[in-house]
Amino acid sequence: MDADDWLSAIRFTDLNVTYRAVETGYLGNFPARKFRAVFKAILQSQSPCLDQRQMACAACAHRASCLYHALLVEDARRDYLPYLIHTAPSQRARGMFRQGDTLSFTLRLLGYGTEKTQEVRDAFVSKPLIAFDSVDEQSPLAMTLEGVETANGGRPFRLEDLLVEYVRSGKIRATPVTRVAIDFLTPFHFTFQNRKVTQPEDMTVELFMEALHRRLAGVSTQHCGFTGTVPALETILDGNSVSLERHGDFRFVHRVATKKHPSGKKTQEPIKGFMGGVELKGEVALLLPLLVLGEALHIGQHTTQGMGQYHISRIKLGQEYA
Repeated sequence: MDADDWLSAIRFTDLNVTYRAVETGYLGNFPARKFRAVFKAILQSQSPCLDQRQMACAACAHRASCLYHALLVEDARRDYLPYLIHTAPSQRARGMFRQGDTLSFTLRLLGYGTEKTQEVRDAFVSKPLIAFDSVDEQSPLAMTLEGVETANGGRPFRLEDLLVEYVRSGKIRATPVTRVAIDFLTPFHFTFQNRKVTQPEDMTVELFMEALHRRLAGVSTQHCGFTGTVPALETILDGNSVSLERHGDFRFVHRVATKKHPSGKKTQEPIKGFMGGVELKGEVALLLPLLVLGEALHIGQHTTQGMGQYHISRIKLGQEYA
């Protein structure tokens, strides 16, 4: 069995969902979180459950065939849910949108979640008009569905495809990778040994790799059916001299997001986590497949709301940046 089999077992389907603004409106912080609320409402509208307000799934006779139950109800036997929400780092996704402006999200279905691709696509098409809640006195952002495109068709991640962006004429294989710079685009929050990690100075390469390893192993074994042996993190790090350098902008942020309840009442919820940049230095080559896969899957808590998304901003090959 190849050492990377646990990684190549991870399969996915992307649903690239694009909306167009019907009129001028405002989109606040954490747009992926707002898209998740829209996604939840759309699936709830498709549910056969008779108790729409409470969604009492445990007592529902229809849960085996329910799309809402398959994708949005947590299973105590599994970590995470079988999807995440990803936004392009280059996309403007906050502020005032004018009529005709577009906004795109990637709903990435993982493992057994890929079996629901057509049903999810049909659900989006059935509810083309949506609205993102506003904050304060800003106007809500009303949008209409522009299109839903699918990609990858439930096939496994191909590490060589993920690495394409970082390969420069084969140099990445011929030249040692000595540095990898990472920028967290959305808050990254996690616990270690039942303790919430909140201090920037506590972030070490061991803690970062623990969160990344936990995420990849959980998706591979609990959602994608991998039954082999997942290499222990200690084995992966053994003999690799790697350190983590925190950039000046790396910090633990405390922000708030507005949540609208079915009653119409709005409350504020805290959004916490690390943001900013870090850099892995040393013998990073063997960690690169995990790092680029983590870029695609996010890490930490609340990945279904777009949290824990990072971007590999640069890679240093020997003395040269790629």
